[in-house]
Amino acid sequence: MIPNLKEPGSLDAWRRLEAAKRRLLFTLLGLGLPDRGLAFRFLKDESTAGQPKVLTGHAEGRITINIAEADDPHREQVRIEMGEAYRTLLGHFRHESGHYYWNLLIRDGDRAASFRERFGDERADDAEAGRRHYSTGPPADRATRFVSVYASMHPWEDFAETWAHHLHRTDTLETARAQGLGLKPRPAGAGRSRNPPTVLLREIDPESFEQLIGAWAPLTVTLNELNRSMGAPDPYPFVVHDRAAAKLRLVHETIEQARRSALAVD
Repeated sequence: MIPNLKEPGSLDAWRRLEAAKRRLLFTLLGLGLPDRGLAFRFLKDESTAGQPKVLTGHAEGRITINIAEADDPHREQVRIEMGEAYRTLLGHFRHESGHYYWNLLIRDGDRAASFRERFGDERADDAEAGRRHYSTGPPADRATRFVSVYASMHPWEDFAETWAHHLHRTDTLETARAQGLGLKPRPAGAGRSRNPPTVLLREIDPESFEQLIGAWAPLTVTLNELNRSMGAPDPYPFVVHDRAAAKLRLVHETIEQARRSALAVD
């Protein structure tokens, strides 16, 4: 469902939404993930009094995006108000697709036990979790357990955020591999006489979680420093600790299992 293109600004918003959607689908198809039942609604808040606002979210395969998110000043204002480190159109698509794949691969894929070991019990009241999150804030150990502040609200949101971060990593590393990028990460405190080995991203095996993690750290440091050289914000303003990385591993393993299952059927 697309927005009413006769309204001012809707055509440009739709163009931006479709560009982000195509990027999402390119990654999902490249990972060999099933996409049955996935649908999109791009809607605008009605000006009529009493009409409910359009909420960006997911419901049983249908991803709804409020087209106001395609407006950079609006999205940045919301990011600041929500205290978020990162907020993009593509991030919305990746996060909401995480809810879809939780249903498809975790809930319907008999992986609930593994999920609860890493993420917690999703049967906890999500509405109450949301009220608690916005009234008292994240837990004190948020930084070591979750990939983002929002992830600390509820296991469902934790999975969706972790899923989104995995797609961030997958797509960015694929782009770097396609460009033949090589990096020489220098450990903290190392002198200039050290000659660290080059990480050739074109040689990274996307099926190896260890190689992906090992390549991601120096790549994000480089990307952040390049942006700072231009006076721009960090493209990846996050630090992923071991407990959050264990959740990323589960997402990676779930995707690999789904891909292999699809290949076996074919």
